[in-house]
Amino acid sequence: MSGTLHKIIVGVDFGTTFTGVSYVDSSKNHIDDIVVIRTWPGPTREQDEVWKTPSRIAYRSENPSLGEAAAWGYQVESKMKSYSWMKLLLDPQRLNSLNSEGWGAIKGDGMIKVPSFKHNACEMCADYLREIYQYTISYLEKRFLPEVLEATSLEFWFTIPAIWSDKAKEDTRQAAIHAGFKGRPKDDIIIITEPEAAAIATLTTLSDEESRNYVKAGDIILICDCGGGTVDIVTYLVNQTTPVFKFEELLVGTGGKCGSTFIDRNFHEWMARTFKSAWENIKPERKGSGSRFMREFEAAKRDFGSQGTLNKTFELELVIPNASESEHYNDEDGGLVTFTSTEMKSFFRPVMQQIEKLLDDQIRQLRQVKPLAKIKKVVLAGGFGDSPYLNQTLGSWCEAREMTLICPEHP
Repeated sequence: MSGTLHKIIVGVDFGTTFTGVSYVDSSKNHIDDIVVIRTWPGPTREQDEVWKTPSRIAYRSENPSLGEAAAWGYQVESKMKSYSWMKLLLDPQRLNSLNSEGWGAIKGDGMIKVPSFKHNACEMCADYLREIYQYTISYLEKRFLPEVLEATSLEFWFTIPAIWSDKAKEDTRQAAIHAGFKGRPKDDIIIITEPEAAAIATLTTLSDEESRNYVKAGDIILICDCGGGTVDIVTYLVNQTTPVFKFEELLVGTGGKCGSTFIDRNFHEWMARTFKSAWENIKPERKGSGSRFMREFEAAKRDFGSQGTLNKTFELELVIPNASESEHYNDEDGGLVTFTSTEMKSFFRPVMQQIEKLLDDQIRQLRQVKPLAKIKKVVLAGGFGDSPYLNQTLGSWCEAREMTLICPEHP
């Protein structure tokens, strides 16, 4: 076969905690034509988010039982020495501030850490993204046949936080190139900010006049993209809804490193304060990202805010040698760490306050530029956007300012 039959546009959402991939034939022009990869290698659990795969990698050099050079995503078992949250290290500003932001309790657990045998975070991210690339190609070959895919150009769109530095953006591109995403002459890599991608994905679904949250030309919409590592906030002016949806950035985007992983960090800090040396002596594979303990916390965190969770005691299984019996630990039945909903709120609170501050700052900027302009709707996107507690908190924030909070399906 010769010549290019068509182009396939592939979206790669390389996230702090999870990574997702979707694709669409460029000849299609409707959001329903987008295909999201929903099957990933490794044993998934019913409660896991199968829209994506964990941003996690383990190397054979540190896990001799591995048959391949590395395990990734759901292949990584809790007993393995592994690395997570690697995306955060692509921002050089983050590298200089980690130690001063209270990450000491979590850095030794395989999170936001570069292995000693890798030169930098870009190299480690390339290793992980190489697995994503190879799996995506094999997935597409099943759908389009190898010979068809060989004659097809692939356009890979990578999403990045709006607040990232130019160096972080370039390091992301270089990691993708080294992973193979531009290995074929006909393929290309395009970088797009996460809030812009969120705006394109969500606002186009709100242009239907029959929609309860109908958006019309002239509306000012704020996109609040809450992910695992970062929160990005951008305000857009809707210029046109038909026949093609068009909008423009009204204010320079802002954001902060206050995504859902910071709740995990606050929880780890609480564990360190509560159990002191007993916590420090627990092996990283038993308390770090991907461990059974943190999976249980992730499930509790994800559900927090739903009915019955705002006034309960949470129990997570973990044996803590040398820990004394207390209100927070029961060593019967294998060991249980317990904490109340009030304490769970304390893990959320600093994150919620930072997000609200970012929103307040964006409104303040808008008033300076356009004193009479008013934001009509706040669209909550990103994986963290599904959190019931986040929805309730921001819903109250919006109600107090006469705005409407919209959380689209599968944010």
